[in-house]
Amino acid sequence: MWVTLDSVRADHTTIHDYGRNTTPELERIADHGQSFTNCFAHGTGTASSVASIFTGVWPWEHQVAMNGSVGEIPDQLRTAAEIFRDQGYRTACVTTNPRIDLIGGDAGFDEYYDISRSTLLNPKFLPITLRFLKNFWSESVGLTWKGVHHSFSYIVTEIARRWVESVNGPYFLYVHYNEPHRPYYPPLSYRDRYTTEVDVPEDRALHTSTEIHERSREYNAGELEMTRDDWEAVEAIYDAEIAYTDSYVGSLFDYVESSNPVFVVTADHGELLGEGSMFGHGQGVVRDELSHVPLVVSGVSDLAVDEDEIVQHNDVMRTLLSMAGASDDQFGGFGLRNGQTRGFAVIQEYLENFAAFEKHTQGFNSGSRKLGRIDGLRTDEFKLVVSQDDVVLYELPDEDTDVSPTRSNVRERLLEQHEAFNEEHGQPLVDSPTTDDYDERMKKRLRDLGYIQ
Repeated sequence: MWVTLDSVRADHTTIHDYGRNTTPELERIADHGQSFTNCFAHGTGTASSVASIFTGVWPWEHQVAMNGSVGEIPDQLRTAAEIFRDQGYRTACVTTNPRIDLIGGDAGFDEYYDISRSTLLNPKFLPITLRFLKNFWSESVGLTWKGVHHSFSYIVTEIARRWVESVNGPYFLYVHYNEPHRPYYPPLSYRDRYTTEVDVPEDRALHTSTEIHERSREYNAGELEMTRDDWEAVEAIYDAEIAYTDSYVGSLFDYVESSNPVFVVTADHGELLGEGSMFGHGQGVVRDELSHVPLVVSGVSDLAVDEDEIVQHNDVMRTLLSMAGASDDQFGGFGLRNGQTRGFAVIQEYLENFAAFEKHTQGFNSGSRKLGRIDGLRTDEFKLVVSQDDVVLYELPDEDTDVSPTRSNVRERLLEQHEAFNEEHGQPLVDSPTTDDYDERMKKRLRDLGYIQ
């Protein structure tokens, strides 16, 4: 079972010593297995990152969200679900993020559940819907016409449990919880969990969180002011979303624990919360706030990689495929059971232009944002950012000061490593990426999540 939490940055989780106990369930699952402190996503958004989770290759290779459109996973790449299915596994995906289906992520799943408001009206899920309505005031945000504010973690968990109950034999289940994704709007039972800590009224915190979501492009263009108090309010609401989702991850783990499954929990990417005067993701940067994600692996008894080694998602999926007796040749990285380590992670981003920012202000200052293909080669101490414009070296944790002039030897060494990586993984696997063609219903879902205008 692979569980992905959307938009959860590592430094806002209990297992990374965050000041708030946002993920006690994740910590409990780690006690049954191992937590990795240096896991980095391949991409900085759902489309590119999940495509890499499913295929084991880097974003520039599969080209999803790397060429001006989102596109789909190339036909010549097999997804993990397809490989598991060929090994005799039953496969299913339960998600509330529409991006996964749109990138062709449904390939290989025997059953694919894309949860939205319409799911509540599906007779197949009537018992689950009735239980959800019975607990409406604890599981929901209350009465609102804004469907995007409603939380569906309960429904996702119940559908996942119901599917597991129906399966005999080996299975691969991918579960994607979208609640931590903006707009941050936790259910009533979690709404004031952290607002009292920052002395911000609950209503004001919700208003500020909603405003930064709806006006994110203005903020990212430098046209919306946010005070430190504002950011504390936003973080209180964001953390409440994480805590709410964590409770359901624990519930799902409890349901399957007796069968001792392999249980993976991670995030597809993180989130910018004002760092570098940026909010959200898809900003043309590969900062740690976007790429450093939690990772817990339970049910693998012979892990041979220390918890502080740098790992990426394809290392984990390669391990699971190997355990299933499947070929993992397509998947880059290293398995976690053979003792090999990578030494560095590569995070990739693509930003076609600054039009979305320039629309809101004249003389837009791009700051640390880059255009085109952006690669971040991340070691324990440094991050080399390579773009079409320049090469920048950061000495971590500072990602605002270029230390190239004083660390030229490190810069050259990491450039050589990047060139070697690029020789092996630097060519797109598709000549003509697909374009995006969405109906109005899908456009509304994507607009609600801030993906499109």
